[in-house]
Amino acid sequence: MLVSALLLLVSIISGFPVPSHGIVSNQKSLVNRQLPVDSIPAIATGETQSISSAFGREDLAVNFTSVPTHRLFSKRATPKETRGYRNFVCAGEKYLEAIKDAFEGRTPVKRIPPKELDNGWTKQNVDAEDEEFKSVENRWKAAFEDLFGRDGGYPPRNQIESINLIQNQRYQTVLGVEIKEPTIAYSYGFYYPNRNLIMSTSSYSATEKINERYQGISKADRNAKLPTISALSDLMWLAWNMAAPPAPHELRYIARDIVSNDESSVVISYLLTRDKGDPRDVPWPGVEYSGDSDEGKALLASPNGRATAWLLIDHAGEMDWRVRSRQVKVNIFSVFGQYCMLWDMEPQSPRGTHKRSLNRQSLGKRAPIYSDDFDIFKDKGDIAVREIEAAQTGCVTTVKDYAPDAFQNGWTRVKDGKDKVSEYWAKTFRDLGSPTTEDTTNHVEMRQDKAFTNNKGASVDVQLTETMLYSSLYMPLSHAILVLDMISPSSRVQRYYADRGPEVPSNQAINDNLVPPLHRWSDATWTLWKEKGGTGNLRYIAHDYVSSDDTESVMTSIVKGANKEPKDLPFPGLVFTMDTQEGRALLGTPNGIGVAHLLIDRASTLGKRDLRIHIFYANDPRPAFAPNYPCMLFDMAPTQA
Repeated sequence: MLVSALLLLVSIISGFPVPSHGIVSNQKSLVNRQLPVDSIPAIATGETQSISSAFGREDLAVNFTSVPTHRLFSKRATPKETRGYRNFVCAGEKYLEAIKDAFEGRTPVKRIPPKELDNGWTKQNVDAEDEEFKSVENRWKAAFEDLFGRDGGYPPRNQIESINLIQNQRYQTVLGVEIKEPTIAYSYGFYYPNRNLIMSTSSYSATEKINERYQGISKADRNAKLPTISALSDLMWLAWNMAAPPAPHELRYIARDIVSNDESSVVISYLLTRDKGDPRDVPWPGVEYSGDSDEGKALLASPNGRATAWLLIDHAGEMDWRVRSRQVKVNIFSVFGQYCMLWDMEPQSPRGTHKRSLNRQSLGKRAPIYSDDFDIFKDKGDIAVREIEAAQTGCVTTVKDYAPDAFQNGWTRVKDGKDKVSEYWAKTFRDLGSPTTEDTTNHVEMRQDKAFTNNKGASVDVQLTETMLYSSLYMPLSHAILVLDMISPSSRVQRYYADRGPEVPSNQAINDNLVPPLHRWSDATWTLWKEKGGTGNLRYIAHDYVSSDDTESVMTSIVKGANKEPKDLPFPGLVFTMDTQEGRALLGTPNGIGVAHLLIDRASTLGKRDLRIHIFYANDPRPAFAPNYPCMLFDMAPTQA
């Protein structure tokens, strides 16, 4: 209602006509539907919370109501004044990454049997009235002629399928409960098999209908009342398969005729006003934006763009088995004040010709071929790098800090006092220009070995999880942390269940029920860093003796690929930036993912950083250490302006 009022106020002030078409298309929002990221390998030891959890963040919900009306549609509007628009951009970036993951095979294909439409839906093949056909043709004829040439422009009526899907019968919910009152949701559209194009003329999602009908119950209870098919993207895909056999994978274009959703209208109005001056009559081609531009991302995250995103995410494997990706771009234009949107999903990179881009820096002329395990950690590192970049540009909100007394819940402070850095590491930090001194080095060791109260407020017996510990040297004047040992509570829980036979709980179940609220290495380390006088000038995080089998395996693979031996790699060893596959694989390891979380969650304090990772092998004279033991050092240098 607030957004509607905003548009009405804008129309009064500027004379801009608010579209009168009454149909609202509202494809489910990020907070209503979890992106299919569960197939991405779980982030390993110490950081079990998925780095992709931002898909479900409430802070991605779009809100324009805080933008001054007289500035919203002004070319002089500042980024601060258009922060609602920025929320769309951030959400669109998530959708783009999910589309990429889908086409690279990291998310499951969503196959929907057509018989699912029998669950409450009615299919109507409609002979549309002449006036309706003519109206759509008038708005889109120029676009069709531009896309397909004058001879192959707007097709005759006998080449157009008009399919309406209406949810007007009793149905079984996603939980198998029978609902006698239909939602009256619908999807109306024209389907052009000879042009590889879907034209969505009007729609109203089942999700929106349920939300309106059951406003007094929780979101989970509302979602439980949905029919088995409720997404506009799924309805369009099923109708397209009916209209375009036997080659539905040739689909390339999705057109949205008469965009009337308030949020989508505000985004389009803002962009057309900014780029064209007057949004009321901007004929085809209007303005074209690439999918990876800020404008394209904002439009993709708008209610009238999300159906395109979800169709690509859920049905990538069915859309075209011959390609690795789709290059997305969008045109927005207006005809007599009515907004239109066209999505072009051009196939790219035929399968069989796609190659990984490799940075061969420091690896010689011949790039190595790594194992599947390496690729698993690189995939995690890819996600981490994207999330770091999003956090540093304000697309991910910094998480709350923990007070030092949070360690009173289940933790024992075994050691807390001044300590001396080993001779080997003292020399390493001197070489980095950050010398250490004993009187400014704080050794803190925390053991999670007492009963605690979990996130649900329940008491948990620590015997379930055994003993976990975080032990580090904190050196604020050297801008460095030296990690001596890290055994996370969540990894202990996983090991407990794995050793005893029952199914290992999900990451969410562990975080909610089986560990104390303060349990992640990144949160514990940041809390203690601040307690010992550390600030946002933290630059180095070093791992003394990498003991994780997974991390050591990735290091060994990289060293062999570089035709090196551990004995030949003292500090500084091999150094990798985040534009290399090696750097990203190391960031995705158990010893790297905690650093990634720290950079994501504390971005507002740490600012933009250029991350480099050293891997090397130490010959420390300490008796407990074998020769040539593996070490890592993360150099988080502030980004130069």
